[in-house]
Amino acid sequence: LVGVTRKDHKGLGQLLRRDVNRVQFWRARERVGQIDGATHLRKRMGRLRLTGLALDFFHLSEHVHVGRLATFGESSEPGKAWAGDVLHTVRHEGYEPFFDKLADWRGQQRGNKRKTAGVLLNYVAQRQEMIRYDEFERNGWHIGSGPIEAMCKATTRRVKGPGMRWDAENAEAMMALEALHQSNLWGRYWENALQNKN
Repeated sequence: LVGVTRKDHKGLGQLLRRDVNRVQFWRARERVGQIDGATHLRKRMGRLRLTGLALDFFHLSEHVHVGRLATFGESSEPGKAWAGDVLHTVRHEGYEPFFDKLADWRGQQRGNKRKTAGVLLNYVAQRQEMIRYDEFERNGWHIGSGPIEAMCKATTRRVKGPGMRWDAENAEAMMALEALHQSNLWGRYWENALQNKN
C-alpha cells in the first residue's frame, strides 16, 4: 500500500493511522518497520506497536562511509577495509561489537577527525535499539530499503518528469493517483467512486 503527503510529520501521522486501519495492521503477527533514522519517523513508527523497527542498513552504511572518508581519505585501502569490517560486524555480530570497534577507531583519531568520529559514534548510540540486523536476518526480515526507495521514485516520477511543472496542490493530487496505481487499487477505487457519485 503506497501513500503520499506533502504535509509535515503531523500529516504523516494522519496518513499512517489511516493506512494501518485500512490494511488491518493490528491483526498481523509480525509488524516490522524500517526507517532512515529520522527522529520524527521513529516517534511515529513507535506508536504502531511494532515487533521490530530497523535503521535501514544503507543509511547506516552512508554514515560509516562519511566517517571513513573524513579519517582515511577517498582512496585509502585500509579505510575501505575498515568500513567493510565494521559493517560486517554490525550485520552479523550485533550492535555491541560494532560500537566497540567504532569507539576504538575514534580513540585513534585527533582534531577534526576525532570530532567526525564522535559524530558517527553519537549517531549510532542514539539509534542502538534500531541496529539489530543479526536479529532481523534470523527472523527473515529485510534490513535494506531498496523496495521502499524504488517505490518512492516510482511514485514521484510523474511529478518530477522532464518539463513537468505542478503547483503543490496539483502535485499532491497527481501523486495520490500514482499511489493508487502503485498500490494496485486503481480499478477498485474508481469502481467505488462511480457507484457512490451524486
